[in-house]
Amino acid sequence: MTRLFNEPAAFADEMIEGFVASHSHWVARRLASERLRCTFDESSAAAGKVTLSKDYEGDTSS
Repeated sequence: MTRLFNEPAAFADEMIEGFVASHSHWVARRLASERLRCTFDESSAAAGKVTLSKDYEGDTSS
């Protein structure tokens, strides 16, 4: 029998890293679909920064 000993404190990070490595296509698709459903609060403190970024990128969408 083989026993593997990992650092217990690093377990969650290693588990997520392994999942993303083996299912990267699914993770990327899921993150992209969630991102496309997001809306931005135009009254937030970051509104000016977002406007500058959109202007720089040439984004004409609202």
